Amino acid sequence: MVSEEAVAAIRSWTRLDQAITAFNRRGEARFGVTGAQLAILRLVAEWGPRLRLADLRDRLVMHPATIGQLLDRLAARGLVELTPDPDDRRRRIVSLTPEGRRVAEEAPLSGPVRLRHAPADAERLRRLAAALDDAVVLFGLEDYAT
Repeated sequence: MVSEEAVAAIRSWTRLDQAITAFNRRGEARFGVTGAQLAILRLVAEWGPRLRLADLRDRLVMHPATIGQLLDRLAARGLVELTPDPDDRRRRIVSLTPEGRRVAEEAPLSGPVRLRHAPADAERLRRLAAALDDAVVLFGLEDYAT
């Protein structure tokens, strides 16, 4: 028999998953970007105006290929520019286009990037981090986490 606590945890996870899905759908419909793409736009806006792609990779907990794909899609939509680094032509520089800056400014501040801007109690953030790490383990997703 499944415990009430397990059912409550499943409901909470489902609620979070549905909220993320709805946020991504609205972002794509209104701005043409997913939540992950919007997060990249916001980080480039915050850390830019011109950011070495290698620096972006170093600061994010994402696979380099994932970041590359996100940036390529954003560039194809005209939201970022990827240009050769004048100091090392093997490297690329990421910068927002005016349209990319507009999207970063107008899109709602939701998802994980919001934690960088919205005030939150430090202890609450520690509990959230622990709960999310626990979720990875309890859902048997360790082999899929980076």
